[in-house]
This record gives sequence, structure tokens and C-alpha cells, in this order.
Amino acid sequence: MQTDLDAIRATGLELVAISSDDPAKLAQVAKTLGIGYPLLGDPTGEATIAFGVDAPRGRSDEPVIAQPMTFVIDASGIIRAKLFEPGFMGRHSTQSLIDAARPLAKPPVSPSP
Repeated sequence: MQTDLDAIRATGLELVAISSDDPAKLAQVAKTLGIGYPLLGDPTGEATIAFGVDAPRGRSDEPVIAQPMTFVIDASGIIRAKLFEPGFMGRHSTQSLIDAARPLAKPPVSPSP
């Protein structure tokens, strides 16, 4: 997503990633890779469970594992689209994200005559 960040932001979207990694580790990853959007740590899995993207677990004491998914959330905080590819390695395209967000985009304001 970092390589397409300008195209994503040009549509009016803001990108935020949530990971099960520790926040300190994510800060180092962001610095090392030059990631220009927020990486939020969810090591306890609370956000993962709240968004309903936790993978089925065999036992309740197993750690929470998130399934990769992208949500398009409007300015009011309502989830308007979910993008998901089966399996943990698959990812949707940037164009799929932009297409999902396009209906939420505000039309450009014309200057007054």
C-alpha cells in the first residue's frame, strides 16, 4: 500500500493499518520501511475481534490471528465496504480499494461565478 499511498490519498481516503504486532515493533517497521501511514498495534486482539476479522481458533486459549481485510469507513465511522481475499497471503489491489471508496467521494466544488 505504501507504493500507492499518493493514489489512495488522491481519492480522499486515509489509510490506517491495524496489526497484531506490538506497537514498538510496528514503529520500528514503519521507520525501517518508510511507511507513511499509521500502524496501530493490537497485540491483545481486541480490535481484531471487534471488527470480526479473527480467524477461527481450535481452542479459546489460542492467540487471536487476524485475517487480512480492508474496511472503507466513511466520515461518520460507518463501514461502507469490506475488501477481503481468501487466505492469509492474498491481498486486494489498490484499484479495488479506490473503486470501493469512489461512491463515498465528495464531488469537486465548482468555484462561484
